[in-house]
Amino acid sequence: MYQNLIKLAIVLFLLSMMCERLADFFKHYLSEVNTGVGRWWKRKLKIGNLLLKAPNDSLMEDGRYYRILKINILCGFLIAWSFHADLFSLLSTDNPLDGLGWKDVSFFWEKDFQWNIIDGIAFVAGCFATGFFISFGSKFWHDLLDILLQIKNYRRLLADPETFSQDSIGAIERRAATPPSVTAIAALTRLRSDLGARPNISSMLLKSDEAGYYIETTMLSDDASIGNTYPFISEDGDVQHIRLVKIVSREKAQPQMHTLGDTIANSEFAGNFGTFGCLVKKKGSDEAYILTCYHNVTKPGSKFDFSADKPLTAYIGKPDERISAEVISGIRNYEIDAALIKITSADKQKIVNQLPGLGSLTGVRDLLDLPADRPVAIRMYGATSAQQTGFITGLHGLVKIDYPDGEHALYNLMSVQKDGAAISTRGDSGALIIDADNKLLGILVAGKASCSFAMPVATLFSALSLDLITS
Repeated sequence: MYQNLIKLAIVLFLLSMMCERLADFFKHYLSEVNTGVGRWWKRKLKIGNLLLKAPNDSLMEDGRYYRILKINILCGFLIAWSFHADLFSLLSTDNPLDGLGWKDVSFFWEKDFQWNIIDGIAFVAGCFATGFFISFGSKFWHDLLDILLQIKNYRRLLADPETFSQDSIGAIERRAATPPSVTAIAALTRLRSDLGARPNISSMLLKSDEAGYYIETTMLSDDASIGNTYPFISEDGDVQHIRLVKIVSREKAQPQMHTLGDTIANSEFAGNFGTFGCLVKKKGSDEAYILTCYHNVTKPGSKFDFSADKPLTAYIGKPDERISAEVISGIRNYEIDAALIKITSADKQKIVNQLPGLGSLTGVRDLLDLPADRPVAIRMYGATSAQQTGFITGLHGLVKIDYPDGEHALYNLMSVQKDGAAISTRGDSGALIIDADNKLLGILVAGKASCSFAMPVATLFSALSLDLITS
């Protein structure tokens, strides 16, 4: 119920902004225009001059104020009518957005043309009510929304027993002013430092549900020393217990390589394949490079120690249709498993930043927080799995990956799942994770049966000084 009030306030805030713009137009139009239509409306509505301000508290200024209010209410009704923003319908739905629009609308008559006067009158009255409220102005709804969000934060604190252990109102105000995501990310960072080095820990991910943020910790075997909460102590000494959800699984994350796949591979080891990745350019340059996972183009038994003196050769596409390329850099550190590849073949113009069936990339999206009310829907196209859909279910993860040269931990990964399972398999490393607007979110790097893992593209682009090629 409380979330519905916030959603309603957001809807009315947006409608009030449109009402303000429309009212500003009419105020200037009716005060300045000299056409016959303008003069007719001015006479009928008894508007007078709305632009000439009189002294405050004078009868003339009071009259101007009420004439402007008349315009605002009229514009509010027009906006409400246009969007079918009947206040009664907005209040009767779980999601006020469902009350907007003219789909399946019954006005004064039903489909069999039976008159339905009651509903029609209720709709008109509801639009007048909406118009009246949005005529208050966007500042009113902005301030109300701010108050509702503050109340939401304090309600969260009231539900937390730790709130009542505070010894000052300042501590409570600091907790209310700190977004839960900020505290949760800080707690995950501290927990990774405390427990990440344990051999038994295979991954840590920040997730959220209706109860708020929590840290999902995957272990090879159960560890009784790890409880169901983590006491996070902030810099000012405030203690908050962050939920821990423990999962026991002996399966380790594996690089998504393939022995018989295609798309991109090291020419000296035809059994090690991965997915193409995307076209990028160095900042300040227009030369195109391929960005993919480093492990896609390494030799068997590689120690991931790239040397520019001995560049690797890679090919793109099937062996009989290969396009030659040269690996100019390879990096595998605590956040990155990435390689930059220069296309040396004359056929490089055949390569574009398009995904089969999904279209061209439109940009880069940096996902900082995971929405608590719904997961972020994504799409992927891998060399093995082809087109897949799923959801980003975790951020800022620590994942230990079983590479050919031994276990190596990558930080700041995002987890991707669908129905509690991975969306990728071997050969999909390097596949792009994109949102519904074809904005690039991440690059797939590893996975296991229950989950796929991707590197945030913002991390890669920042570390390697890259820009996406979008045309």
